[in-house]
Amino acid sequence: MKKLFCLLFVSMLGVHLFAQAPQRLSYQAIIRNASNVLVTNAPIKMRLSILKDSINASPIYTELHSTTTNASGVAFVQVGGGTSPSSSFSAINWGQGAYFLRSETDPANGINYSIVGTTQLLSVPYALFSNRTARADSAARATIADSARKAGSATTADNGLPTSTIHGALQLYRCNGKIQYTPCLPLITTNAASSIASTSATSGGNITNDGGSPVTSRGIVWDTIANPSIPLATMTFNGTGTGSFTSNLTNLIPNKTYYVRAYATNGAGTTYGTQVSFQTPLPNASLTTLNCAGATNNGTLTAGVPAASGITSIVPYTGGNGGIYTSLVAASTNVTGLAANLTAGTLANGAGSLTFTITGTPATSGTANFTLTVGGQTCILARTVVSPPLSNVNCNGINTAIVDVTNPTTGRVWMDRNLGAGRAAFASADTGAYGDLYQWGRRADGHQCRNSITTLTLSSTDQPSNGNFILAPSTPNDWRSPQNSSLWQGVSGINNPCPQGYRIPTEQELNAEVASWNSSSAAGAFSSPLKLPTGGDRDWTNGGLANVGVVGNYWSSTVNTTFARYLLIRSNTTGNAFMSSGVRASGYSVRCIKN
Repeated sequence: MKKLFCLLFVSMLGVHLFAQAPQRLSYQAIIRNASNVLVTNAPIKMRLSILKDSINASPIYTELHSTTTNASGVAFVQVGGGTSPSSSFSAINWGQGAYFLRSETDPANGINYSIVGTTQLLSVPYALFSNRTARADSAARATIADSARKAGSATTADNGLPTSTIHGALQLYRCNGKIQYTPCLPLITTNAASSIASTSATSGGNITNDGGSPVTSRGIVWDTIANPSIPLATMTFNGTGTGSFTSNLTNLIPNKTYYVRAYATNGAGTTYGTQVSFQTPLPNASLTTLNCAGATNNGTLTAGVPAASGITSIVPYTGGNGGIYTSLVAASTNVTGLAANLTAGTLANGAGSLTFTITGTPATSGTANFTLTVGGQTCILARTVVSPPLSNVNCNGINTAIVDVTNPTTGRVWMDRNLGAGRAAFASADTGAYGDLYQWGRRADGHQCRNSITTLTLSSTDQPSNGNFILAPSTPNDWRSPQNSSLWQGVSGINNPCPQGYRIPTEQELNAEVASWNSSSAAGAFSSPLKLPTGGDRDWTNGGLANVGVVGNYWSSTVNTTFARYLLIRSNTTGNAFMSSGVRASGYSVRCIKN
């Protein structure tokens, strides 16, 4: 079966007079295929025929043409200038009857003329007739020129004429202030881009004047290169006629600059609106997986120690879409005081990783958990927080021996001697059993030695940079500023100075011990299973030793407002062993209880 091509429309765009012999008609047609797609930059063959009196009449003249469509799908030929004419074109008497032009086209450049269109010839053939009969005298031309001049001065803002002006066989057009016998290009503007997304946008145009010839095609064309023109694959066809139209740009590439122009085509050709440009944004971040369990953790987190610079967790991900993500600050749970920080950035396409910086000061040892949400995926990052290392500063040159003693009444197990003591007490005032004097909440960094040097410089961290005994004569009389009441809490407590498995006792635990003694005095303390000596104390205002051999002061882990609770034992005085509150910069004895 013979395959036919369907032309959605064949438009007679313009017919122009060649005033000198040989007489010819200029003919233009837009060629579209069966899918309404322009046939552009392609060789075609055409057969043109002149019919007389009726659109169904037999041709009185026929000729053949081989031509090529332009980038707009327009074919240009001259009737009267073709090959294999069936008769003489110049012999046609245009003054007798009506004439029609039939065009037949084979877009495949053969002789299968499957696209057929017929249009009536109006003014131009009659101008040919006037030229042929030599009746166009100088007076007529003067009349036409005068009309053109008047038309041109009537309204300079519009294309075409302000009124239809036909003189004999001539139609006049005013284009950009000039009078001519062919239509003008349309007047069109380009809409600014709107609804801009990473892969789409909206634009369009407005045709305010058709230039005196019907607009047969309109739309927009866009590219990443300036001044795009048809035919590009990135163009739209938004119908015909004048007025506003809206066009959608699709399949755009994120983070690209695009240039857009509206276009309109009529019998005079194609014109473009002013170019507009816009940039597509990157999409929002999207991930397939966020793998906290596979994170690479750098640096060590220590309870009570501010996180050092460079402590990071590198969390891998898959399925990145190249999108942007915002900054993130995820506060820690379980172990508080830390934050995982992510700086805003752009995902990779596919697999990649995100670097979280850990900041802050962990309140205790244990596991700090961070809930991370990026690109629609959430995971929990776990970081271990270790206890600060015990200081190896031993004021008597040896580690405190660990010997357990059990109170049969309370059932609790204690160390049998004070921290820093060389032996369990032989007497209430046994100097070899006094041990060291700690400021509340500090570790064994040397400050506990009874002869350590003093300083008035308070510490802003849980581990001072030196082992000096810190004087604190001003309220709240604490060696640390600001105060930290979470120190010494449990075996994993920050700065716990006791050996592994031991800790500072609570107020309740010390009260229970006192309740088991035969008397609440220094004598009762010594006769108890713990044999607590009266090692004295160190003053928080000047660092001087006081009450040695007379009073015993033993820290608990319990705090009371800005103070800390301690057990006070006065020598040989009944009723003088009880819990009291002391300033945290004081130097008191420590006896460790087994956890």
